[in-house]
Amino acid sequence: MNTKRTGAILLSALLLVSAVAPAAVTAQTDESLSLGVTQDETGSVTISVTDNGTAVENATVNVTADGNGTYAGAGEYVTGANGTVSLQTPAEPVTVTVEASYNGTTTTTTVDLEPTLGVEVDGAADGSVVVTVTRGNATVENATVNVTANTTYADTGEFETDANGTVTLANPDETVELTITAMDGNETAATSVVVKPVQTLAVGVEQADDGTVTVSVGRLGEPVANATVDVTATGNDTYAATGEYETDQTGTVVLPAPSENVTVTVTATKDGDTATTTAELEPPEPVGPFGQIVSAFVTGNNPGADHRPDHAGPDDHEQGPPADHGKDDHEQGPPADRGHGKDRHEQGPPENRGHGNSGNDGDDEDGDA
Repeated sequence: MNTKRTGAILLSALLLVSAVAPAAVTAQTDESLSLGVTQDETGSVTISVTDNGTAVENATVNVTADGNGTYAGAGEYVTGANGTVSLQTPAEPVTVTVEASYNGTTTTTTVDLEPTLGVEVDGAADGSVVVTVTRGNATVENATVNVTANTTYADTGEFETDANGTVTLANPDETVELTITAMDGNETAATSVVVKPVQTLAVGVEQADDGTVTVSVGRLGEPVANATVDVTATGNDTYAATGEYETDQTGTVVLPAPSENVTVTVTATKDGDTATTTAELEPPEPVGPFGQIVSAFVTGNNPGADHRPDHAGPDDHEQGPPADHGKDDHEQGPPADRGHGKDRHEQGPPENRGHGNSGNDGDDEDGDA
């Protein structure tokens, strides 16, 4: 361990000597105020002011954009202890004039600054990963995007940005770390991001006026069939329809109305994706006195309905077909049964009537002759 520390110290010393040596040479050949502007691969801009090869602290530096160009780093600065001023990366190509003043001496230089290649990663609502390649404020079309992952991921490989400078990658099945490298010409930009899968399953609960409950399961606006739906009542509430169900082809499950107010938790599951919601359910409103009166009125005044009790016979106005008519008090039998000898008071045939074999029998016979 001590050996490693000594090696690190030696390496630092060598780097320090390497950095100091050129400055010493410059001091021997350049005794005037000098100004340097550099832009590194990250796009940041560094202004250095030296006097006789020595960094100048508190030198005044003015930066202006030439022509119609704009640069957020334009303005006046003062060099720090190391004789430098750091400026931000330009958002677009721009030519700037840099002027440094110190002890009554002024020096000026002009330099072209360029925005650098950048890569941005954003997550979309549907869980997809959107990679955008930029150069300053502009996006870069036809840039190459290389994607690697630390675990299995559907969209590893090489892609090309579209007209919007973007590449859209899949919603991961599990949390994954992606390393994304963008290349345009000789420039390269890279970033690493940890991407988590986005829940795309959705579940909703609606209750109709009659109290029935409809559970709907969908994904990105489309119904999900054969999803598992688990219904539980929360707290001390009870609901007869608690249990596990499966959505039909319309992505729904229909449950009966509750008998009392109840709060339910509904969880939908499909292909490892889960969505949960809670809903407050109410029993349908009972029919009140006014509703009962209206119902009775409608029932009693429906001309198409027979509301007489089953044990009642035909009413006074009811008549069946002639074959069904009985013989009531006013009904006479057929003519063959009627006559003057047999009315409703007859007890038998004529020969059976009378008071026996009295003397009157002869009179009757004479009268008959």
